[in-house]
Amino acid sequence: MYKKLLLTLLLTFYSSLFFAQELPLTIENENNNQKRKSGKTTFETTINQYKNYFLDKDIDKKGSGYKPFKRWEYHWNYYLQNDGTIAPAEHLWNAWEQKQKMSKSALAVSNWTEKGPFSQSSNSGQGRVNTIVVDPNNANTLYVGAPSGGLWKSTNGGTQWIPLTDDLPQIGVSGIAIDPNNSNVIYISTGDDDAGDSYSIGVLKSTDGGITWNQTGSLGSITGANFYPTSNEILID
Repeated sequence: MYKKLLLTLLLTFYSSLFFAQELPLTIENENNNQKRKSGKTTFETTINQYKNYFLDKDIDKKGSGYKPFKRWEYHWNYYLQNDGTIAPAEHLWNAWEQKQKMSKSALAVSNWTEKGPFSQSSNSGQGRVNTIVVDPNNANTLYVGAPSGGLWKSTNGGTQWIPLTDDLPQIGVSGIAIDPNNSNVIYISTGDDDAGDSYSIGVLKSTDGGITWNQTGSLGSITGANFYPTSNEILID
């Protein structure tokens, strides 16, 4: 029997992902009142309230909150339900699962070739990496999590890499944990915990070395936000 797993999640909250927590209490209270009356707060209602809030503010001033607000507006505009509310993470996952089942028989094999760039001269680099983990049972097996590029695996010490999460509804990865008693059991924390390049759908678990993934139920959705916080560390007891 394996030891009971205890996931200790260190949550990182930042304005670009959870900006609504930092905006005026008056609007928060209005949204709470609307929820009590109708059971929901629509995306349009929230957007209009914050547009009014920024009317007499210097939106170009650093720290005004306007840029995080616009990023939030742009992203969630693509995840609205018929009633005007933001679809919860569970809804997005279920929709993705259904789509996978319907299109599984019609999947075509694609043939891709790397085209680079393989070197660059700018200081910005070629993309961030959130986390790197070495398999505790095999030092040649490495896992890398990218903000919006998914989970990658190497079995030869980093010489070659394969992607493991391209078919998931959200491929950002900020935390990785491998069961020390079974390398096929892997946990990942989805989303980008640093700059909000991707949002989280919670902690996912694989029991076949990253070939397939399932939800764990970890990281309950935030009240009023309908999406999960992002963690950057997963510990296995």
